[in-house]
Amino acid sequence: MKPGPLIAAIVVAASVVSAAALQDASRLRLSLVESRKDVFTIKSEMKQTLDMAGVGQQEMTINSSMKMAVETGKKGEDGKASIEMAVSDFEMKLEGMAGAPDMPSPGNYVIKGKIDELGRITDTKIEGPEASMAQMMNASSQQTPYFVVFPDRDVKVGDSWKIPIPKNDLAMTADSELTAKLLGEKTVKDVVVFEIQLMGDVLVDGDPSKANPDVPFAMKTKGKVSMDGLYWVEKSSGRTIGYQTKMRSDMTMELTDMGMTISTKGSGTMTMDWVK
Repeated sequence: MKPGPLIAAIVVAASVVSAAALQDASRLRLSLVESRKDVFTIKSEMKQTLDMAGVGQQEMTINSSMKMAVETGKKGEDGKASIEMAVSDFEMKLEGMAGAPDMPSPGNYVIKGKIDELGRITDTKIEGPEASMAQMMNASSQQTPYFVVFPDRDVKVGDSWKIPIPKNDLAMTADSELTAKLLGEKTVKDVVVFEIQLMGDVLVDGDPSKANPDVPFAMKTKGKVSMDGLYWVEKSSGRTIGYQTKMRSDMTMELTDMGMTISTKGSGTMTMDWVK
């Protein structure tokens, strides 16, 4: 074959391959629909081993549940829409520690902010009479992303990208990074979704009493929460409709006002289910 036709054949073949690759790629984006409302139930079960000086090891199980109503507002000139996440019906039960009572409900609170088409939530503020205490008590849910943040590029099945976890003093998280991976498509609750794996370590380093004076005592906490979960994102809209994740934790808490140090190791699960 002469060089000319050979080169032409190579170019055509490369074009076909490139076109096929583009067809296989997906652009993950969140449709910012004004007044869209979704309700979720979020549940967790954590088994913890506590090691306290002078007391020894104690094992306990923490079960928690809450409802979260999410509403998307009007889209602004900056391309972001307002978002409200109203948390209610929060319950927490402790089992395994002698004399441990059920925890009182910290009340309802609302997280307000902005969200863009990549699913990034910014400019957050918390409203509610017991908001700070509720967030501190429910720190484990704050250490796990509610929604998937998308990459700014097209991705194919098997591709990965990074999701930043910003510092949050009330949740006691330091700047961290998770890895997301597109696993493929499936049907969940009669909805066609992308299945996305999120995994990595969320670093814990903070003292919630420094973030809000209503927190009654200093509690310097350091360690990490390792997570490996599956998130389901509606293909047509980009909204996360649920997740199941496994977690392992390894932390040290210094209760400086009490002169006490507690080491904890734990494992558990957390789920978010779409109600409507």
